[in-house]
Amino acid sequence: MGSDLGLTRKPSTSWRRPFGTPCMANAAKVSSVVTFMPRQAGSCTISFGDYKGSEYITDSTVGLPKCLVQSRFLKVQQHRVRMPPDSDNIIDDWLWIDYHDRINVLVEAPVEQDNSQERHFYVFEQSKYALENRNSIAIVGGIIEPGEQAEQAAQREVAEEMHVSCLTFKLLGRFRTDVNRGMGWTNSFLALDCKKITERSFSNDAFNVEEVGVADTERQDLQTVPLSKLRELAAQGKFLEIQWTATVATALLQPELQ
Repeated sequence: MGSDLGLTRKPSTSWRRPFGTPCMANAAKVSSVVTFMPRQAGSCTISFGDYKGSEYITDSTVGLPKCLVQSRFLKVQQHRVRMPPDSDNIIDDWLWIDYHDRINVLVEAPVEQDNSQERHFYVFEQSKYALENRNSIAIVGGIIEPGEQAEQAAQREVAEEMHVSCLTFKLLGRFRTDVNRGMGWTNSFLALDCKKITERSFSNDAFNVEEVGVADTERQDLQTVPLSKLRELAAQGKFLEIQWTATVATALLQPELQ
């Protein structure tokens, strides 16, 4: 069964896709001038839930940020920022968004028993609230839950959404989502040497925490595309979220896919 984008579609299924991400274990590796502040319960002007992720300040932050609104996904704060850092100029209304760190993964599909020699990869065809009612090609992604490392989150999401396990998770980079407003970090991976699994080989119960990520309401159709088609889709801008585009484009530059 195909799609109007010429892709090979798996049987239509509503897939669980958490979105969004922090990896507290990696926080200390970022920079010696970065501080991840303890949460200040009840300090937000408006609260839709308790944000349990890390909060970012640097030597350029003047005083303590003022929390304006929070939910379990994010916290919007008013920072006072010295900019440039070695000047006396202070910006009083620098809005900053603390958001959970995320993973994005381009996943190689298991080798099928056919005559095709070209490698295939998993993608979704889907729509999202911010995509102006358009469909987009997408890759798997999600929040790094409290207690997880980035690679653990990538393994979990791939198992949950594609029902495969992969021997190789190559880290492509850790990228700031918005260099002025924050929005967490995206950890991009290329997953190779994958095989189908019938049941989860690990459990989130070990983390003993409530998952931040929740099931999306949008429908997602899992599909496979050959490597040549994947290059074409990336070149045509069919991945409408910048994180998807960055992960796929970086993966396509890796020597493993040349």
